[in-house]
Amino acid sequence: MANSNKYISHILVKGLKNDFVSVLNWLKEIYSSLNAFASLIESEEESELMMMPLNVLKGGLYSRNKEIAITTAKIFTKLMDEFTSLETANQLWKWYITPNNGLDGTIHLLQTHNKPKVAFELMASIGRNNLTEIFTERCKGYKSYWSIIQSLILMFIKRLDKDIITYWVNVARTETEVDCHMLSVLCEIWLSLPQFIEKDAETANHTLILLKRSARRGNWALQLFALGNMFRLLKVFALSKNHYAPIIYKAITFSLMENYQVLEIREFVISNFITLFNEHNKIPMVILVDPFIKQIQLSDSINFAYNTIDFKFFIKIIRDPKLNIKNVIQVLDIFARIVLNDTLFIGIAKDSFIEIIKKRMPDESIKGYIDKYVKVATLALYELAKNWLLHNRSYSKKLHYENKKNEQVEDMKAKCIVEVLECINEYGDEETKSIFKEEITDIYKKVKRISKAEYKPLMTLINLLQDDTILTSGKIKEEKNEIRALPPIPESRGKEIIHKKQLNRSSITDRIKNALVPINTTSIPDTIKNAPIEGQLVLYDRVESDINKRALKDIERVRKRKAQREIKVILL
Repeated sequence: MANSNKYISHILVKGLKNDFVSVLNWLKEIYSSLNAFASLIESEEESELMMMPLNVLKGGLYSRNKEIAITTAKIFTKLMDEFTSLETANQLWKWYITPNNGLDGTIHLLQTHNKPKVAFELMASIGRNNLTEIFTERCKGYKSYWSIIQSLILMFIKRLDKDIITYWVNVARTETEVDCHMLSVLCEIWLSLPQFIEKDAETANHTLILLKRSARRGNWALQLFALGNMFRLLKVFALSKNHYAPIIYKAITFSLMENYQVLEIREFVISNFITLFNEHNKIPMVILVDPFIKQIQLSDSINFAYNTIDFKFFIKIIRDPKLNIKNVIQVLDIFARIVLNDTLFIGIAKDSFIEIIKKRMPDESIKGYIDKYVKVATLALYELAKNWLLHNRSYSKKLHYENKKNEQVEDMKAKCIVEVLECINEYGDEETKSIFKEEITDIYKKVKRISKAEYKPLMTLINLLQDDTILTSGKIKEEKNEIRALPPIPESRGKEIIHKKQLNRSSITDRIKNALVPINTTSIPDTIKNAPIEGQLVLYDRVESDINKRALKDIERVRKRKAQREIKVILL
């Protein structure tokens, strides 16, 4: 115990070479014979000698080892009951509140080892009638004052120490700076003892102002803390039908609208709302749904940065039987845009879209929207079909490679659009089916004018109609013939044509290359006009020498240009 007890204090804090077993056994021996230990202290006449054993043991409150700290706290707690002299008890109290003694050690134990029950029992045992003084005067000097109160608030609520709780509420009312621990204390008091907050409207309003201010600050960690406490209040108040529940509900919604671009806040708020709606199905969702959807529409639903939690919330919305038809159409429109324009969430948007159609299709307002959507979706499918045909007709390897990158994305889009249209055709009425058939037939004709190739997603919808007349109708058949066959060249035309090569009429390709348009024969000398054909090449040396060879080449060039123009007209 020499040298101001430094060696023993060192052992209690750090152990014997980091070994605390022997130290713990020593403390247990003291605890088991605490009666004799208290008598030894009381036998000392001088106060300094009386407090020396306490100074030896206080190092245990600062120990790194949790068991050492708890055992030391228990020794001090029980020691107060063992004292028979009131004077000795007063000496212990004075020693306890002296700086760097018992109270500081108790706060260290609380903050280091998170043992609020042990710390509170020690304070209550030594403080007894002076407990209010500890928390209104002695502890207030600590920088972490509200953190200490937050750790011990539940203990005070169980004891119903009205004077101390009222003091904290009054202090919080005068605070202008937001402290997260103070907010937590106020919310805990409001949840457990609402009479202390609601007895004065000013106190309740001030608490809400602090929560709202914290939820709107730039520090998103503080925002999440404030929003978490607001959700705690809302869950309890919604069950008890507290008149502050709607106010808190709207405050959280407003905070979400202000910070919807911050993913952490949006995910936190929406996930808590989903849990809240699952636990309390009587809470109206429309208060949240209307501004949330409006915010997405203002941000352009195509470019909105969606997340998985958003679709969980959308699914919760569409499965709510109390949701009005206006909100259903708004959500349906969001899904429709995602199916047509997005790639990341197209699958879940398609499934949700189909779910709404199956449940709400009989509604007249839904039907009106679906009829319009069929036209937009078929037009999107037509654009995908054109892109597909363009890729297939490309002979450039480089272009084919670049197109291949988007092929899977476009196939996925086409597949989702087809599934949605199939569902619409299945659950729609006769008018919707008629519109569906008309639109599908129309884009089928347009595709066939471009190429004879068959686009599988489109053919899936054609087969769904079960109408063979679409494929065999006269109009489509004529158009197909115009595309697949070129008109034959008249035989008489060959007699009026000068061939530069041997004429080959066996294939359409050669006809296109060699077919020439007749020219006015009156401008050609008889020697050329009556030249023999017989399927053989007419050589230029057989032409009379008075014909300029250069003029003859110009004539052939003009003929070929006219033939090419006619071929283009036929293809169009």
